[in-house]
Amino acid sequence: MEITTESRAVGAYFKDYALVNSVDYEGIFTLDIGGGTSDYSFWERDKTDINASICCSNRLAGHELLGAQLLRELKRTGAIQTLPEVLRAQPLPAQKS
Repeated sequence: MEITTESRAVGAYFKDYALVNSVDYEGIFTLDIGGGTSDYSFWERDKTDINASICCSNRLAGHELLGAQLLRELKRTGAIQTLPEVLRAQPLPAQKS
């Protein structure tokens, strides 16, 4: 199997995962919600192999879901006015030497 996307990498993992192969199932659905994209795939199982039938990626992910919600809440409560002051008060991470 040629691995060209994160979704296909998940399928390659499950193809060789002994626990998955010991269970009777018709297919596997995977969902990987990252910061910038969500990757999902559906893998059908036949008698000898696991084959991808759908592999997709979209931009509905963590930053879009959580970032937009946080911004709306900060604006709604008025807390966005104090955000720069709060961020300035945070200690900087230690520098690696």
